Amino acid sequence: MKGLTVVAKGVGKKLARANVADAGNVKPDGKYSKPTDPADTFRSPKDKKLRADTEHSQQTGTFVKNEGRNNPVHKIKSGGDANKPGAEKHGDKYKPEHVPNKSVVLTDFPKDKEMVHVFNVDPRRTIDSQKAGEWVMPKSEITRANGSMMSAAEIQQKFSLPDMPTHIVDVKPTRAVQATVSTAAGKLPENGGAANHFGAGGGQQWRIQGNKEDLPVDWFENPRPL
Repeated sequence: MKGLTVVAKGVGKKLARANVADAGNVKPDGKYSKPTDPADTFRSPKDKKLRADTEHSQQTGTFVKNEGRNNPVHKIKSGGDANKPGAEKHGDKYKPEHVPNKSVVLTDFPKDKEMVHVFNVDPRRTIDSQKAGEWVMPKSEITRANGSMMSAAEIQQKFSLPDMPTHIVDVKPTRAVQATVSTAAGKLPENGGAANHFGAGGGQQWRIQGNKEDLPVDWFENPRPL
């Protein structure tokens, strides 16, 4: 992805074997301290693969959590740096996409997650002509603890979507593809503050690399109303 910073030598080799789960918070001074190790609750040999590692990356002190998901880290940068091109291009009209003090990680599109894309349908066009989109999320991100789907309003808030989504579609790439994973910026202080007023933010968002216009329509299956 253009503009992404290559991980520093020495850290990169370790990160290449890491797996992406989510990005962590950093301290105001740009440093970080290792959080409570999730491995504390997984001490049997069988569960060692679930241990979480944190790795320092560039001056922002961002880190990646390892949950044994087999998603190699290719590149990493801070959300603040990832937002800069959009801000430079659109000025005051730009709404930050990533929480500034959390990391944006370039990795492989996950094979072990149910991934979905939500979208707002224009009734003047066919659904199939609108179902493809580069912004996706794990289905678990929009599923409540009881197994029910979040409402369209809740999804809009969690991902700071400019429009209320009306439909959902399953995302199943038929070839290897890379994606970035980050935390959606929003109006909550911990998600960037008032810079993005579309919603509260905080959802784990994935962005398929490449041009939206070039995304194969057959990667997006079973479009249906939310």
